[in-house]
Amino acid sequence: MQSKSDQESIPNVENITDETKSEEGEAKNSLLSADFLKSIENDARHCSENLISMMSNLQTSLHAISELTIEHMELYQNAINVQSGTIQKSMIDCSNLMSKCRDLAESLKPVDSMAVQVKEIKKNLELLESQLTKIK
Repeated sequence: MQSKSDQESIPNVENITDETKSEEGEAKNSLLSADFLKSIENDARHCSENLISMMSNLQTSLHAISELTIEHMELYQNAINVQSGTIQKSMIDCSNLMSKCRDLAESLKPVDSMAVQVKEIKKNLELLESQLTKIK
């Protein structure tokens, strides 16, 4: 087994490899950082353009939906107005019909007394006919 001082004097292969990789990575990062930043910038610009386009499309769609909603509300209001007018006319016509029915009922009241008179006349007529048949 090696002592602590022996271990410190022997260079660690892993440390050398890590240092080499680190230096190579820094060189690559410095070379790629400009390209990487340009790529990120292009992606950000592309995302920004897409966002602007999407917001513009959303604005257009919302405007169209709002116009359609207003149009439907106007149609609904017109339908309510027409239906309201029709209902009012129907109520007036129904009221007039009921009034005429009352007038007719008043004018037909004498018919009941006439019906009683007709029954009496018919009864008297039958009696007369029966008397005439007995005489013959």
